[in-house]
Amino acid sequence: MKKSFLLAGVLTCMMAFGIQAAYAQANNLDTAIQDVAADLAPRIGVGSSLAVVAMRGGTVHMSDYIINEMIRSFVRKGQFTVVDRLQLELTAQELDFSLSGEVSDATAQLIGRRIGAQVIVAGELDSLGTNYLFRARAIHTETGEILYVATSLVAGNDPVTMALLGTGTVIPGMAQRSFFSVGGGFLVDWGTFGRLRDVASGSSTSFSNFGAGAFGFVDATFVELALGFMRGRVNLNAFDMDMGLGQMNFSESFTAFTVSLLGKYPFEAGNAVSIFPALGIEYKAFISTGDGFGAPPSNKNTFRIKFGAGGDFNVNERVFVRAVVLGSYRRPPVFLRDVGNQFGQVVRTSGGIGVSARLGLGFRL
Repeated sequence: MKKSFLLAGVLTCMMAFGIQAAYAQANNLDTAIQDVAADLAPRIGVGSSLAVVAMRGGTVHMSDYIINEMIRSFVRKGQFTVVDRLQLELTAQELDFSLSGEVSDATAQLIGRRIGAQVIVAGELDSLGTNYLFRARAIHTETGEILYVATSLVAGNDPVTMALLGTGTVIPGMAQRSFFSVGGGFLVDWGTFGRLRDVASGSSTSFSNFGAGAFGFVDATFVELALGFMRGRVNLNAFDMDMGLGQMNFSESFTAFTVSLLGKYPFEAGNAVSIFPALGIEYKAFISTGDGFGAPPSNKNTFRIKFGAGGDFNVNERVFVRAVVLGSYRRPPVFLRDVGNQFGQVVRTSGGIGVSARLGLGFRL
């Protein structure tokens, strides 16, 4: 009898030690979600239609956050057809249940079949001492078979976890938080410095420039900082205003650096694709040019307002291809305003327009 008690005690201690060791590493919430999604993915057939159906998280904000992050993780893998969150919510409303509440596996299967998903993912976040245990399972919608259960320990002092469970002021869907990424690639840029217009005759001309080069960027989801380097040519077409200038044509090479800051709002547009509108500013600094109108390179520097759109095409969870097309408007640079000032009221200057395109490779940190 004593031996039996001793053996039971030893086994209990071993189990307790094993459990403690298994959960010794507490992660932040984001890492826990990514780890669970990574554990589930190999058990789900490539090309399967997948829906993250329900996540019980203690608060609506927490549940929404986990659902959005799980969807984001699966989409980034590019291996599944992930059902859109809006479609899930519409179906949930029809069946009169909440994605963030307590949902049985049978109900989760039902909604999965209604939206045509082959596999559903459901889970919960439960208290475990001073920490939390995040658990998610993949279920086959037709057979009800549990394909796999993945777990990860979440640190109780994780700021995101505390905010979502504590104050309740976090905006639902805050899955669009700042994921940092870096990258670079090639760029092309065309635009006009501005226009000179003869008030009397109405004739006008503009200085245009075309350049190509390379760029690098640092991205924090909603903000992108990009640095560029390009070489190209500045062109002046026929300038025929009866003011003693006569007809002039010239072309000169240039080298320039650009610094741009864009605000953007990305959203998923399908499997492994996200698109974003963008708006921001750019400063273009000319390092070397010719001496058109006797102007030094710095007098040709310009600020531009940039606007347009771009897209990220995921190669895998970490690597993506980024394509961006931006229009621009700039005020006339110093040298062009100086030319206009030489002739007082008889010549007017106006700003220039342009368009640029970038194609590069990015890496999520």
